[in-house]
Amino acid sequence: MEDTALNELNVSHIKLANGDEVVALVRSIEDASIFVESPLLINTMHSGEDRESFYFTEWMPMSESVVCINRSTVITHAECKRCRLLLLR
Repeated sequence: MEDTALNELNVSHIKLANGDEVVALVRSIEDASIFVESPLLINTMHSGEDRESFYFTEWMPMSESVVCINRSTVITHAECKRCRLLLLR
């Protein structure tokens, strides 16, 4: 994928009220919903003292289309420029 196309992707880090943290390609944001594609759950693994590792697993692995997240379940979200490559499968 060209750098220009990659830079135009809207990838966000979304923290949900249940504690899940998701990285996903945001397709659109409407009144009460955020529509995302290829959502990945951020998992944390403690490896020794003061060390943490992160790994990703599919969030909603059975979905084959855009996933709708109710905005009332979102604590915060931010654009994530460094995570774009994770979503290219």
